[in-house]
Amino acid sequence: MQFSHALLAALVALASAQSSATTSASSSQQSGCSQDIKVQSQSDLDKIAGCKKLDGSIEITGEAGVLSIDGIEEITGSLKANNLSTLNSLTAPKLTSVGKDLDLQVLNGLSTLSFPALQAVGNLKWITLPNLDVMQLNQGVNNATSVVISDTSIKELMGINVVDVGEVNINNNRYLKQIALGLQHVTESLQISDNAPGLEAQFDSLQWAANISFRGVSKADMPNLTYVNNSIGYVNNTIKNISLPQLTKVGGGIFFVSNSELTDLKVPELEEIGGGLQVANNTKLRKVDGFPKVKSVAGAIEMLGNFSEATLPKLNQVKGGVDVESNDSGFNCSSWNDAHSNGDIQGDSYQCSAKESQTSVALSATSGSGSASSSATGSAGSSGSAGTSAGSSAQASGSSAKKDGDKKNSANTLRGAEIVAGFGAGAAILIHLL
Repeated sequence: MQFSHALLAALVALASAQSSATTSASSSQQSGCSQDIKVQSQSDLDKIAGCKKLDGSIEITGEAGVLSIDGIEEITGSLKANNLSTLNSLTAPKLTSVGKDLDLQVLNGLSTLSFPALQAVGNLKWITLPNLDVMQLNQGVNNATSVVISDTSIKELMGINVVDVGEVNINNNRYLKQIALGLQHVTESLQISDNAPGLEAQFDSLQWAANISFRGVSKADMPNLTYVNNSIGYVNNTIKNISLPQLTKVGGGIFFVSNSELTDLKVPELEEIGGGLQVANNTKLRKVDGFPKVKSVAGAIEMLGNFSEATLPKLNQVKGGVDVESNDSGFNCSSWNDAHSNGDIQGDSYQCSAKESQTSVALSATSGSGSASSSATGSAGSSGSAGTSAGSSAQASGSSAKKDGDKKNSANTLRGAEIVAGFGAGAAILIHLL
C-alpha cells in the first residue's frame, strides 16, 4: 500500500512538471508573437514561424534574396519592405490578413510575390517594383482600404476582389493591358493612368465613386455608374466610345479632354453637374449631343474642337461662363445665343464661334478679374460690330480677325484656368492629369 501511494505521488509530480514546462513554453512562444520584428535574414522569420498570429509588424531591412513568412496567418500591424536591392522573392503561404499596411516600395530586384491565402489588408501599396511580373493572390483580396499598384511589370491584375474601397490607383504598369475589378463603391478616388498602351478597363459593378479619372486607356466600361460625388474625367485616351448610361448626377466637374480617337460620347441620363463641363480637343468628335437631359451646370462650360454640332437642349442654368469654339465653319451658335439672351448663362463671360464667324459678349463686372475678362473679349465683340456696321471696311474687319487669331492660344490658357476653377473639389485630379 505504501508503495502504491509513493508511486501515485511520483506520477502526480511528473505530470505537474510536464504541465509547468508546457505552460512555460507556451508563455515563451506567446511573448515572441507579440512584438515588432525587423528581418535581416530568413533566420529572423524562422524564430516566429510557430506563431499563427503576430501581434505586431514585420519590417524587412536586410538584403536577403529569398524570404518566406511561414506559419503566420495574421499580422495585426504592417508588413513592410522598402528600398532593398537584392530581395527577389517574398512568400507567405498561410497569411490571410494584414491589419495595417502591406507596403512594398522601391524593390528593384523583386520578381515574385506569393500570398495565396491573403484575403484582407489595410492599405496595399506596391510601388516601384519594376521587375515584378509574378503576383499570386489565389484566394483573392476582398477587403482593403486602399489599393495602389504602380511601376511594376505585371501583365494581368488578378486576385484584387475588393467591393468597397477608399482608393484604387493603378498607374505606370507598362505591360498591364486589362483591368477588370468588381468594385461597387469608391469613397475617395479611382484612377487608372499610363499603363500599357490601349489598356482596357472594366468596372461592371461600380455604382458610385467620389472621383474617377482615366488616362491612356482604349476602353473604360462603367455601365452601372449612377453618381459621382466630385469629378470624373477622361484625358489623353485612345478610347472611341464613352457611354455612361446610368449616370444621373455629378457633384463636381465632368471633363473629356484630348481623347484622340473619340467619336461617340453619350451620357443620356445626366441632369445635374455640380462643377464645370469641359469637352475639348477631341479631334474626331463631330457632334457633342450626348447630354440630352442636362439642366444645370454650377461651374463653367467649355467646348473646343472640330464639331459641327454642340447642344444641351434642356439647359436652363449655367452659373459660370460659357466658351464654345468650333473649327467647323458650318457650326451654328443660335442655341447658345438664345441661352445667353434668355439669361440662362449667368457667368461674367460668353463666347461662341465657328471657324469663320464669331459672337462674343462680355458682361460688366465689379471686380478686377471682371475687368480683365471684358478686356479679353472686347476685341472680338468689336470685330463683330465692325462686320455689321455700314461704315466699316472689309480690310479693318480682316485685321481685327487676325488679331483675334493671334491671341487665341493665350486666351485658351486663361479660359483653361477658369474652367479648372469651376470644377470644384475634384479639380485636383484634373490638374494632375493635365
